[in-house]
Amino acid sequence: MAPRRLFTLEEARALVPALRPRLREMARIRERLLPFRGEVERLAGDAQRGGGTFPSAGEYFRHVQALNGHLGFLRESGAELKDLATGLVDFPSLRQGRVVYLCWRMEEETVTHWHAIETGFAGRKPIENPRAGPPEG
Repeated sequence: MAPRRLFTLEEARALVPALRPRLREMARIRERLLPFRGEVERLAGDAQRGGGTFPSAGEYFRHVQALNGHLGFLRESGAELKDLATGLVDFPSLRQGRVVYLCWRMEEETVTHWHAIETGFAGRKPIENPRAGPPEG
């Protein structure tokens, strides 16, 4: 599946200031959702037996709705969230005529790495000329 958008290095870097606070808030929401895990699993089992009650449904769904809002922003931007725990985000980009990922983690100041799609994070390489984007050679 082709990405909806290809980023230049400058475009990816320009999006970082908008992504960082959203990723932090998403991590906080994730922490707020963790206590509901057992209750949701119980409800899933009860659903197979005809139903059950979810007294905390309002709070749970408020958190889910907030998380979905942030995920919608990412989806619309074209950036791809790979790991919420580390704040890992990939930006599809073009290198030597093929799509690669510019790679950024929330703890990093800006986008300074890239990797081939098939190698994932393990194949992460520094951008040799940070002003020029992924190397063409």
